[in-house]
Amino acid sequence: MLVQRGLPQSEPIAWYFNDGMSVVALRGGGLYVSRDSSQTWNRLDSGELTGQFTGVAVDAQGALIAASLTEGLLYYQGP
Repeated sequence: MLVQRGLPQSEPIAWYFNDGMSVVALRGGGLYVSRDSSQTWNRLDSGELTGQFTGVAVDAQGALIAASLTEGLLYYQGP
């Protein structure tokens, strides 16, 4: 399976894959999440949150925690 389908061409610097959920932070900027086994991707960072991310994790409830060079730790609990 080609994981990068739908992602821009950039080096991944942090990632998380588990139970159909995938999260990728790209060196060129951007934090992307897929909840359908990497079939489609949504960019989570935009506007004030756009930046370079250095790490990603998911908590027990499925919320995303991402480390940003400019914003510190971000917490996202999506649909």
